[in-house]
Amino acid sequence: MSTFVGRAGDHIAAAALHRLGVQSAICNQDGFDIAIFLNQKSYRLEVKAASGVYSINENKFTFSTNTGNKTKTKLKSADCDIVCLVALPTRTCIFKHVSQITAKNTRLRCSIFTIENETRSWNETMETLE
Repeated sequence: MSTFVGRAGDHIAAAALHRLGVQSAICNQDGFDIAIFLNQKSYRLEVKAASGVYSINENKFTFSTNTGNKTKTKLKSADCDIVCLVALPTRTCIFKHVSQITAKNTRLRCSIFTIENETRSWNETMETLE
């Protein structure tokens, strides 16, 4: 993924968090991109962005939900607490608790990337963290 795609994803994720009333800071640390401060707690958020639709049936975004250079492993709790999947064409996000990431690549239907689902996925992720 290009640096441009990654940075654009970081900023779209930060904007979504701002819309949700969540205090955050882009920090690009090993394993996570955004620090979140909520209810006297901090959380690590990893952003994964898709710049287009590349699946065979053309209606899914594919995200590389892995870490590592040579040996790729799926994201895990040692890396981050929350994963934010950003669809650049729609400028919307889906949030997931890192435990919901089950593979090195995650594919999601384009149709789920809406503001309503962005809010719903954030609320569900926060319930998981509590």
